[in-house]
Amino acid sequence: MLCHLALVLTLASVHMPDRGYNQRNPGAGLQCDAPYWAVTAGTYRNSFNRRTDYAVAAWLPLHADAWSFGLAAGPVTGYDQAVMAGLLVRYRPTTPLGMNIIMVPPSLKHGSTMIGLQLAWRLS
Repeated sequence: MLCHLALVLTLASVHMPDRGYNQRNPGAGLQCDAPYWAVTAGTYRNSFNRRTDYAVAAWLPLHADAWSFGLAAGPVTGYDQAVMAGLLVRYRPTTPLGMNIIMVPPSLKHGSTMIGLQLAWRLS
């Protein structure tokens, strides 16, 4: 099998410093998970209360038990920039439920670091 398919639910974000951004970010997508990489596509309500469609590829070279660490980047809509990039922490235990935590560094225009949370339910 090339990868495990997972349903990904985008839930929330935290901004530092908090500048009044929307921190409830409901959305859904599909993720193709492999040991050292992942590809995810979906949609969510972003921090500016706009719809964001995204397609992100991640490289996850570091592992500790069920945790993987790496970089993620890809095209997005609903923001001033067309590409988003950041650090990705993926938690995939032996159970079907896992999570993704992504940290996006501050943009020059908005100056706030974002940490986002997604739940992932493995389908295959």
